[in-house]
Amino acid sequence: MKLFIYIFLFTCLKIFSVFAGINDKQKFIIKQNIFLINENLMSEKFLFEKTKLFDSKGFFGLNEDKMTENEFNDYLEKQLKKMR
Repeated sequence: MKLFIYIFLFTCLKIFSVFAGINDKQKFIIKQNIFLINENLMSEKFLFEKTKLFDSKGFFGLNEDKMTENEFNDYLEKQLKKMR
């Protein structure tokens, strides 16, 4: 019975949890446009809005993966440091 409860709780947490972060599509878009940002041909705001279009929607709103502006800025800074 305890095993059933643990499995049930784990499944519920897995289904209903919200995973925030940057998904692989968004990382690819940022890496593609790093050169444009570095040369001031594209603004960071425009890249954020472009990348935001690829947020994971999830299943009926469950398991959505929405990128925040702070996460975007952190990842962008890491990529810019790698370029230098």
